[in-house]
Amino acid sequence: MTLAICIHLALCFAPNESADAPTAELFTIYQGGKMGFIDCNGDIKIPLQFDSAAPFSDGRAAVIVNGKTGLINTEGEYALKPTLTTGIRPMYEGRAAIGEFGSMGFVNRDGQLVIPRKFASVSEFNEGHAAAATMKAESKPPSTAWGLIDRDGEWVIQPHYQQLGKPAAGLIPAKQDGKMGYIDKTGATKIAFKYVLTNSFSNGRGLVVTIDQKANYVKQDGEELLKTMVEMGHDFSEGMASVQKDAKWGFIDRSGSLVIDYQFDSAGPFVGGLAPVTAGDFSGYIKKDGTRAFAMPRPGAPAPFEGCLARVVWYKKNVAPLYAWIDRTGKVVWEP
Repeated sequence: MTLAICIHLALCFAPNESADAPTAELFTIYQGGKMGFIDCNGDIKIPLQFDSAAPFSDGRAAVIVNGKTGLINTEGEYALKPTLTTGIRPMYEGRAAIGEFGSMGFVNRDGQLVIPRKFASVSEFNEGHAAAATMKAESKPPSTAWGLIDRDGEWVIQPHYQQLGKPAAGLIPAKQDGKMGYIDKTGATKIAFKYVLTNSFSNGRGLVVTIDQKANYVKQDGEELLKTMVEMGHDFSEGMASVQKDAKWGFIDRSGSLVIDYQFDSAGPFVGGLAPVTAGDFSGYIKKDGTRAFAMPRPGAPAPFEGCLARVVWYKKNVAPLYAWIDRTGKVVWEP
C-alpha cells in the first residue's frame, strides 16, 4: 500500500517509507560501478564494494555481491553473508522479508530464517504484526487471501481478505468485497468498508480515497477530517500533511485546518522541520511556518530528508540525472 495517494498523474514525492521509519545514519552512494555508505558529513564509512546496496533500516542493510544477497550492520560487517539468490526487504522490528512473490518469509537481525518462506506476499512488521497472504488454490486466475501474523509467523487473523496493509495505531487497512476500510487486530471492523483506497495510519490519521476519487483523512473513530475533500494527499508527518486542491499544493494540520496556503506545484512531507517543494522557478525546502529554508544549490528535484541528509537529483542537458546528498543547510556533502 503506497504512502502517498495520487488520484491523477502528477509529480508525487515518495515519502520515506513511513512517517515512523527509523532515522537513517548511513546513506548509499554509487561510484565507479560500486556502492558504499557515507555518514551525515559525507565521509565514507563503508567502502565502495557492493554491486548494489539498499538503505539501512533497523540497523541492517541488504547488499548484493556477485549476484548474491546478504545483510550488513552499520559497521559494514556481514550479519548474513551474500548467499541468497532472492531479495531482502528492509528490516522492521527485527524482521526482514525475504524471497519472491509466492515464497516469502522473514529473517532476523542475525540473518537467521525465523519465519519460513510459506507466504505468497507479506508487509513489513509494525506493532508486532505483519500482513501476509496465501495463494487461493481454487481461484482462476490465481489470487491471494490476506490475514495477519505475529512475530513467530502464526496467524492472528486467518487469511480471507482481498488485501491487508501494515498495522498502525491498532488499525489495519483492509479490502473486502471490492471496498476498503479498517479492522483491528482481532479482525473486527472499526471503520466501514466504503473507500477505494486506505493507507496505514500516520500521526493518528489515515489517508483515504472516496468512491468519487477524492482524498480525505479519517480519525481512529472513523470521523472524516476534511469537510471539503482534496484532489491528492500525502500521509501525515510531524503533525502536517501536504494536500492538493485546484492543482496547487498546501499543508494542513491534524485538525484539518489549512496552515500553509495552496501555492506549490509539488510538496512532500516534513522531516525534521523541512519539506521539499517546487513553486515556479523555486525548487528547495520550506519550514513549518511556510517560509523558505533554502533553494536547491543547482537545478534539480528536491526530496524528503532521511534524517540528516536528503537524496536529490541534478539535471544537466543531454546527461542522465545525477543523484547527490545534501545536508539540512543545503550544502552538498556527496555527489558522483
